[in-house]
Amino acid sequence: MRPEMLQRAHEDHLGVVKTKARVRRVIWWPEMSNHISQMISRCETCSRFQHQQRKEPLKTTLLAGRPWEQVAADMFEWRGQQYVVVVDYYSRFPEVRKLTGQSSRQFFCFEFARWAMTYDIKHTTSSPRYPQGNGLVERFVQTIKTLLKKAAHSGDDFSMALLAYRSTPQETTGVAPAQLLMGRQLRTSLPSNSALLQPKLISRKVVKKRDQV
Repeated sequence: MRPEMLQRAHEDHLGVVKTKARVRRVIWWPEMSNHISQMISRCETCSRFQHQQRKEPLKTTLLAGRPWEQVAADMFEWRGQQYVVVVDYYSRFPEVRKLTGQSSRQFFCFEFARWAMTYDIKHTTSSPRYPQGNGLVERFVQTIKTLLKKAAHSGDDFSMALLAYRSTPQETTGVAPAQLLMGRQLRTSLPSNSALLQPKLISRKVVKKRDQV
């Protein structure tokens, strides 16, 4: 079953570090770490879409006080389709939706301002000429685009790749976005058991300390 588990573990093409972090929580076999590294080193999709270093640094984003206290949103185009990405500042949990007939003007229109006021939402905008000012969502736009490109190239399901991303421990906090947002792990294609899926709150102090390192 090892080849099948390796394939499932790499359905998001997130790289060696994140793949190992995701797999180690649920399965193990001798030399598993080396097998993961070898598999990814031979992955054509990963080689084609290797992460490129940014030309300009993004503004550091601070950890929010609780889930959905602060979110960032932006739009992007891929293959002629418009998408909107919303990211939670606390959990780094991304929501992605395909739009029809919309543009970034919706963030500045009267209807949106009135909606935000009705729900007592403070709306802060960033300059479209300086996307680095909205560093968190800008980073996630690139992440989601990469997931879309990799899924299209490999023939994998983008929804499964997004599920895997939400379930993978982040390098900064050491906790999966889904667990920080919902207080529990998500069921994915990898083996699991009921104990791992039970709600388990993570101390914000611990998460904040890791995030600041």
